[in-house]
Amino acid sequence: MRTREFLTSDYKRTVNLKVAALFAILLLVAFGMSILIADFSTLRVFAAIIGIILFVVIFFNPQAGLMLLFFVIPFEEMVQYPVYKIISLVFLISWLARKAITKEGIRVSFRFPQERYLIGLFFASTISLAFSIDKASSLLVFQRFVLLIAFCVFLMDTVQSPRDLRNLGWVIGISGGLASLAGLMQYYIFKTGILAASKSAGLVEGFKSTEGEGIRVAGFTGNPNYFATYLIVSICFLLYCFSMTRNLILRILIIVLIVCSTFSVVLTLSRGGVLALGVAMIIYAKLKGFKFTTILSLLMICLALFFIIRFAPTFVYDRLVNLTFHQKDESSENRAEIIKSSFSMLLEHPDILITGVGLNNFSKVAWMNRDAHNMFLQLLIETGLIGFTFFLLLVYRSYRDIWRGTRLKQAELQLFCMAALPAFTAVLIQGLFNTATYVKYLWLFFVLVVILHNIGKKGYAPT
Repeated sequence: MRTREFLTSDYKRTVNLKVAALFAILLLVAFGMSILIADFSTLRVFAAIIGIILFVVIFFNPQAGLMLLFFVIPFEEMVQYPVYKIISLVFLISWLARKAITKEGIRVSFRFPQERYLIGLFFASTISLAFSIDKASSLLVFQRFVLLIAFCVFLMDTVQSPRDLRNLGWVIGISGGLASLAGLMQYYIFKTGILAASKSAGLVEGFKSTEGEGIRVAGFTGNPNYFATYLIVSICFLLYCFSMTRNLILRILIIVLIVCSTFSVVLTLSRGGVLALGVAMIIYAKLKGFKFTTILSLLMICLALFFIIRFAPTFVYDRLVNLTFHQKDESSENRAEIIKSSFSMLLEHPDILITGVGLNNFSKVAWMNRDAHNMFLQLLIETGLIGFTFFLLLVYRSYRDIWRGTRLKQAELQLFCMAALPAFTAVLIQGLFNTATYVKYLWLFFVLVVILHNIGKKGYAPT
């Protein structure tokens, strides 16, 4: 039932009364909690009130709530209480409340392989939880895993029209572009000492090399590598936005955001990120057929990358170039040792190969208690062959179907896939060097084909 039909149906009066009653109850609960909490603060009360207002807005317009959920992904650690967690919780409650009150069904059919693979991956993570070597540690990440599955269900249920999909592309592009501006401000203002608190809050990381000392910006995500991933995805969708508009002012704004995002990717000092950006742009150019506007856009990005890396502070060049090609890199050597020791452990303990050691337990069995720095290796060790197989099937089928989507008959859906394919590629490349398993954009691509099919049931076959 669509929102307009719902508001003009026989349920209107009953639903409005129920929502008003629920709204009043939530206000009372928020007020009572603010009194009972010992460390009473204005921020908590303000967050509660904002949460309640969001509940009402999202209840009547789930698409708006989903767009907001995507918009805050690059800003998830912006305040004391992570914005993303608050909005996710509000979205979950309002979505379930709407389904219960309006008696709408959840529009998930489980007809597609991606949907079945998600269920299989969930099943494998449950098995790994049962055999976990540290169940308390695994349970914390298992909850995050369940929320990601719910996130996929929300996407499939909520994005039901070309307009929703178009808005999604714009939100991903613009939010990442704005986040890049925050990253640039963070980097340059930090050097003067004004934002020294950013370092203590974990929003920037220090970096030392033989050529100097500097920082790695992380925007408001708390992780430079995740920040680089978000920015690369946003660059791909900013190019999509560029192709979707003929407004000169908007196009100039988009170009500025693309340049700023490219600059910010370099300042994260993520070598995997720079590599992923280059590969993503090559794929985008190939898909677009090397047209004049495409070549011009990519040329600007390549020139920006060249000048940024070549004329950046010495430690930036040292991190991205010298440590990669000319000098011994302790980080790379450690990652190679982690991979080697992990496979040796699997051969010595076949039981781990089947069931895994449990979510969030890789560092407990890894060499020198290190992080996996590899999404695929992490899943193999933590969920065993069962979870790893479902994940590989999910990645393969999603990537193949999105690639086929670049040949759709509907031009708008085709353009979206042309942005999604290089963005998905960038996330997977980053996953080879970092544990990007819980990056939200990765899970978007897992269900994108299901969304595209629901939107374009007529003429969905490749041309």
